[in-house]
Amino acid sequence: FIIIENHTEEVITLPPGKLSIQITPAVCLPSTTRCIPTHYHKDDEDLVTRGPLTCFSWNMNGMHARLRKGDLAPFYTRVAERQPDIIALQEVMLSCLPGNCSTPTPLSKCAEAWEKFYQPLMADYRAYLSLSTTKYGGQVVLVRRDVTAPDTVEYNFHDGANPHVDGRVIRLHFPQAQFICVYAPFSGEGTPEQCARRATWDRQLEDHLTSRDHEVPCFVLGDLNVTNYAEDISAPAAFWHEIGPRHDDPSHDGFGGTTPAERQRFHTILHNTHMLDTWHHHTSRVHGAARYTWRGHYGKFHGKGLRLDYCLADTDTILSGGILESYILHNGAGNDGAMGSDHHPIWMQLTEKWLAHRTQKKSVAGSTAVRPECGLVEMEIERDSGSCS
Repeated sequence: FIIIENHTEEVITLPPGKLSIQITPAVCLPSTTRCIPTHYHKDDEDLVTRGPLTCFSWNMNGMHARLRKGDLAPFYTRVAERQPDIIALQEVMLSCLPGNCSTPTPLSKCAEAWEKFYQPLMADYRAYLSLSTTKYGGQVVLVRRDVTAPDTVEYNFHDGANPHVDGRVIRLHFPQAQFICVYAPFSGEGTPEQCARRATWDRQLEDHLTSRDHEVPCFVLGDLNVTNYAEDISAPAAFWHEIGPRHDDPSHDGFGGTTPAERQRFHTILHNTHMLDTWHHHTSRVHGAARYTWRGHYGKFHGKGLRLDYCLADTDTILSGGILESYILHNGAGNDGAMGSDHHPIWMQLTEKWLAHRTQKKSVAGSTAVRPECGLVEMEIERDSGSCS
């Protein structure tokens, strides 16, 4: 069977007729079996060949604050239980010295916080840091040692030699896939400076995704600080629209991440770069599934919610069955499960057989040509008139 999905917010009517499809597989490959040693030691890293399969992403809203308030016991429990291959952490708020984004400022509280946080994870995870001299923003990405080490790690979009000033980008290119971990600028109440900063970021993200390596699957993880669909904004919509100053262009009016201008640019980025929202494809229709990744703590925002955090994947990956699951790790109402932050973590798992096939296909393509042995398949599918929504 074939599923046709409509990714716009408008109903599309399909006239009656026939849909003719031709499928021509390029290569037939045998099935594969992956063996993982029962006992793993860090000295065996050079022998590891498997790619990342599971991802955990969380805006922790300050590493030092989470440690000081004793919020991280559930985090370590989740890591021990799930053993994610990639842990992407945003807004870690650790300062660094100029020219050294990968090391917290020596002999500082930030350095002490990092050492205390990383010590329980060091035996199992490599660490990649992109920090800010102003203790603002910043990211940490942890990769399991029993996963192939990335070929390259860069800390900006096009100019990888110069790290992003706020630590907003960590790009990891593995033989099997590429992961772009981001912490996008938040537009807040929408001052002209905030709007301009966000528009610049969006252009840079689109340019990079357009020029990425299209030979391997691509994933974007992190806090993108924008809502994709109307249902990603808690009601009433007027509450968000009335926040902040009024602009000559009303598309910029409203709370950061919910304005028509930001949402339209995000839709354009996804469309032009052939990327899709994995949560929307796999979980949005599941009854009772958590919908918001950000929850307001206090004041007028108390009880309000937005979905600002994403695991994006390229269209080919999703349509070829590459995503097994993608959901928000939420334990109940309010901020239960956020571990002291105002953001809930998110989870994505790739399909193991799909990843093994991609790895083998890339290996075959890089070594020798394989004669296609699968014939042309032609199908004619009768379909009644109707609509997809």
